Amino acid sequence: MRDFSQALAGMEVDGISLDNLGLSSRTRRRLHMFLDELIVRDYTKEYRVLSELDYGEDREHQIEKLIEWRENSRKSVDLVLKVFMPNVDADYPNALVIWPTVDSRGKGRSSRQAMKIGRALRRMFPVLTDTEIDNLVDVVKSKLIEQEFIYHVSKEASAFKRAYSWTQADSQNMDTTWSKKHMVNSCMRYEFDNLPMHPCEAYASGDFEMHWLETPEGKIAARSVVAVARAGAKITPQPAPIYAVSEEAWQFLWDKLKSAKCLPIADSDWIGCLLVTHFYNEVNDMDGMIAPYLDLDPRGLELTDCNKYMVVSRQGSIDASSYSGVLFTGERYNCAGCGCGVSEDDRYCHYNSHDDSSWCETCYWETYMNCENCGEDESIDGSREVQRASGFTQHWCEGCCDNHAVLCTDGELWQDEDVHLTVCGDYISQDEYENHWFTCALTGEIYSNTSKRSLDNGDNVAIENIEDHNAFFDTKYIFDATNDCYFLDAPKPKDDNVILEESEAKSA
Repeated sequence: MRDFSQALAGMEVDGISLDNLGLSSRTRRRLHMFLDELIVRDYTKEYRVLSELDYGEDREHQIEKLIEWRENSRKSVDLVLKVFMPNVDADYPNALVIWPTVDSRGKGRSSRQAMKIGRALRRMFPVLTDTEIDNLVDVVKSKLIEQEFIYHVSKEASAFKRAYSWTQADSQNMDTTWSKKHMVNSCMRYEFDNLPMHPCEAYASGDFEMHWLETPEGKIAARSVVAVARAGAKITPQPAPIYAVSEEAWQFLWDKLKSAKCLPIADSDWIGCLLVTHFYNEVNDMDGMIAPYLDLDPRGLELTDCNKYMVVSRQGSIDASSYSGVLFTGERYNCAGCGCGVSEDDRYCHYNSHDDSSWCETCYWETYMNCENCGEDESIDGSREVQRASGFTQHWCEGCCDNHAVLCTDGELWQDEDVHLTVCGDYISQDEYENHWFTCALTGEIYSNTSKRSLDNGDNVAIENIEDHNAFFDTKYIFDATNDCYFLDAPKPKDDNVILEESEAKSA
């Protein structure tokens, strides 16, 4: 098991003052919460392995050592954080400020050192994996460091090009939906230097505005194209999905769009809006149009106004679901859900179904889901939420739920590897176990806390097992009311008269 005190090896920690000298403990508390989740995860994984071993002194000893490791790890994490006292500082963006050594604490706040977040975390907790460090860096950036953004709005072609293809700000993990997307996944984020212009410059018809965020260093943090007119006639602003590098950037831009009286993204309708036509005649000897992938359905365009513009149309023959930056006139596959056209490359098919229908991305994921256990796409109607000991909720298909999940007493489905079986035959989650149940030191079985009694050595046992022991064995558990615990009492030796009487009875 991991030693979370490794960073303190060789340090004389005992006896030093761990006063934080007026420093905020908010960062320390946040890191402690994350690391405690890792400890619980490691503990649960190891406990499952031990619980499958045959009952015996060796197993019980290992379980005791595991419990001891968990408690010592929590204390070690707390001590490491108190020694180094990590904190964020507005004067050092994207950094953690720590005391690099125990000796430096005695010199006061002037001896604190700013380090890159990942390096500081590795200094304090070298036992963490690279993935755990990366996740913890995201926690620090998203929860503790306040980001500064500059908001821009423009209708110029150069603005669309900049917002799409300029250098992006540092990325963080973020939850995504069809209307809230991570910028690193954008198909239009490249420079398209193989084309005479960026495909997104076609938005500069006057019907669209570019709304985007930049960091003080000029890097792009979030963007959204907003339709503000339909063929030149003003309409209520209607935004496309927001692309962002972090939750904070997404929220900042969404607040700006709401302030601009934009419709909810789900209500946006670009049908009738115009894009500028830029022909490109060198692709397969055909007249292609340099234009972007449209972020909203329908993804169809049609030439209009003497080919000066392309109009967004549900029946448009130009397939605007291509990522190439060059679109062509031709037939499109029609989505079985909304009827919009989809290209051969971008159409979704559920190959386990009998009709092999074509779907656009939005309708497909409204009909099907990707099981987070087996990885197969199945009907969303049969999906269920399954809880994990890691604290995450996953969506599983019906087959995986039937074969690999169990219903716990909290009414939730849990992965069968993340649950405990009680002496009553009920399945409980790790949270339930820690709050309402315990493992009896006598039998290794799980009992309700209402049955919990303490022994004089600190072990917890079930009163039922104490009573069973006393009924079948000469040694008895005796209750010590003064210390509120039980101790094992040896049977009293018989006196000489009793022994003599028994001997005479046998002789007779």
